Amino acid sequence: EEAIAVTQGLSDAALWSRPAGLTPAGFHLRHLGESIDRLLTYAEDKPLSPAQLEILPLELTDQLPLLSLLVLLEQRLNEARARILALNPADYTAPRHIGRARIAVPLGTLLAHIAE
Repeated sequence: EEAIAVTQGLSDAALWSRPAGLTPAGFHLRHLGESIDRLLTYAEDKPLSPAQLEILPLELTDQLPLLSLLVLLEQRLNEARARILALNPADYTAPRHIGRARIAVPLGTLLAHIAE
């Protein structure tokens, strides 16, 4: 709902503009959903899939229109809800490994970061 409200009336050109060289808002909309997907994969104690790795550079370069980004974000959030509910709360203190460096963090901490 917030993403829809703050982007209302924003053109696709404005969405992908880089005022003063800043990262475009479109990147942040795409990154939000995709990073939640990746973090939940780690939360499920799985490695990232080849498809997830392929999406990483596209978050900035694949300039999707606003409507597509909002639909994708909603899909990712709906998937996230189901994936989070499938996690076992008894595992919240269990370590999960993040990224190529495999940084160990408790599952509960990872879930708190996703919520942020």
